[in-house]
Amino acid sequence: MYYLNFSNKTISDSYFLQEETANYKVNRQYKDSLFRFIFGREENKQNLLDLYNALNNSNYKNKDDLLINTLDNVIYMSMKNDVSFMLDSQIVLLEHQSTFNPNMPLRGFLYFAKLYESMLAIKMNRKTIYWPKLVKIPTPNFIVLYNGEDKDIGDCITLKLSDAFGNPDKTNSYE
Repeated sequence: MYYLNFSNKTISDSYFLQEETANYKVNRQYKDSLFRFIFGREENKQNLLDLYNALNNSNYKNKDDLLINTLDNVIYMSMKNDVSFMLDSQIVLLEHQSTFNPNMPLRGFLYFAKLYESMLAIKMNRKTIYWPKLVKIPTPNFIVLYNGEDKDIGDCITLKLSDAFGNPDKTNSYE
């Protein structure tokens, strides 16, 4: 999972302010809604394809190759992922964050599990995972776009799910 820092490369937060008592604070709901509006809607697939190409140094041309499959109200905590889609045997999750969260790999793991479960229910019989033939699944790709104010976050960092393990597995057998 990659954490990309765009804090100095985005539109000013002044567009997304909400009044709270005498102070002004950024309303994260508006930022999340704006990100989902720009990149997560069927009519804006070209924006999503352009973003994917820019982040992955790729050159996909056909926006209709994207299948948007964003989750709403996932899991018991009403979690939502910002934008997810399928492209070329990949399942891609894009999250926009204004606060650094070291638990994003765990959240991504839960999002991917739910997406894979949905795929099995829709495209295959769930029982196929018990058959002796290997079930091929799309390769996960999780990218977090960060535009917060934490100065210790570099331009790009990698967070791993294994960092959260209570007892680190040095054998990598979880892979």
